[in-house]
Amino acid sequence: MAGFSDISGAIRLAKASNATLFCGYCGTETMVVGRAGVCSNCEMPIEQDARAFSEKNPELSAVLGTIRVAVRKGDFDTAAKAYDDAFAKYKDPGFLYAESLVRIRHSNATIAQIRYDRKGFMEENTAYRNKGAQLTSSAKLLLAKAISVCNNSLAAGLTPGNAYLLFLCYNKMGKARAAGSTIGLIEKTGSIYLSRYAKMAHDAAVRDYKALMKDAEAMLAKDSFSVNAFFYLALSALKNGDEGRALRIIDGTRQFAANGSMGSLAADVKRFEESLL
Repeated sequence: MAGFSDISGAIRLAKASNATLFCGYCGTETMVVGRAGVCSNCEMPIEQDARAFSEKNPELSAVLGTIRVAVRKGDFDTAAKAYDDAFAKYKDPGFLYAESLVRIRHSNATIAQIRYDRKGFMEENTAYRNKGAQLTSSAKLLLAKAISVCNNSLAAGLTPGNAYLLFLCYNKMGKARAAGSTIGLIEKTGSIYLSRYAKMAHDAAVRDYKALMKDAEAMLAKDSFSVNAFFYLALSALKNGDEGRALRIIDGTRQFAANGSMGSLAADVKRFEESLL
């Protein structure tokens, strides 16, 4: 197993980068090394900085700003409606995928309200549980629709974008075999970067944490860098029994790799350590 010092170069590389790129599907700005990357929030490909994107797509940029504010406030219905409108206007299945993530987040927030210290028959818990299930079902329907649109677009021509989005949708739905088969499609488009990233994300989905460690380390090279690889590397360390390394990676990348997933992982590590006391 590689030690923490083996990725210190990648950490220095990330800290030295002053570049960020803007996601045209969720509005997140992500630190990058090079001219392309993957969004740290929704994992969609990113290629333009915020200024260039806004100048080229002023209306969509404003919509994404509205979505980000709504999600931050927990106003998930407003964000979902904005995504519905964006798909209706642009016909881009990426907005269906992005909306599914909002629905999943809404579901998680709803289920988190379930409490077992309530008095009486806990009718509120039943309502929260039912609503959470409905939101999850809505997310799956959005993913299924995105898959259908992607498959139709493949008939017109294979591109890195539609092949990779197909992978993301299958991976999020938990369809491991279908997701794995799309990695080959991504490779056929010649996008080495996206195929490597997809392989890493697929490792995590199928819980192959030995392979995940190797593939995450490969995604921290200068010519194939993704800040998300730090999360996947920390995850692999945790699942392979090296909680100390996982926490060191999280602490070492906190300044530039801070996102919801990394925070949740840090909490998992802390809970594990507390369980040993």
